[in-house]
Amino acid sequence: MQQVAVYRNLHKNCLSIQSRERENYGKIIGYCKSIFLKRPKFVVREKGRLKVIKESRKNVHAFIVGECPHLNLWSWQKDVKMGGNPTTKVFYNPYKYSTFVDKDGNPVHKARAVLVNTNYIDADITKEN
Repeated sequence: MQQVAVYRNLHKNCLSIQSRERENYGKIIGYCKSIFLKRPKFVVREKGRLKVIKESRKNVHAFIVGECPHLNLWSWQKDVKMGGNPTTKVFYNPYKYSTFVDKDGNPVHKARAVLVNTNYIDADITKEN
């Protein structure tokens, strides 16, 4: 499985997929409208968030880092669905929160799996036994 970081690309109106593998670390390896990741971590770089607040100008500082089980799980379709366990909508707004949060404002730092679309994030945050 390939380790990747995904972020919303506002210029291209899609998601950018960045490699987290040693040989291509940081290199953009693809673009998509939706992607499925296993064992994701929700990462916010605080200095980047503070710069957004100070300048009122967006920059790339928030990512979802996880394992992409197979390249065919990248899609240009907008409404790919994730089956299995119930999912929770996850949001990020640098002006309101310092982390990704659920609908109740509770911080979300990791999940079992996630489906990232250009307009929303569905995460399986159920606890493992």
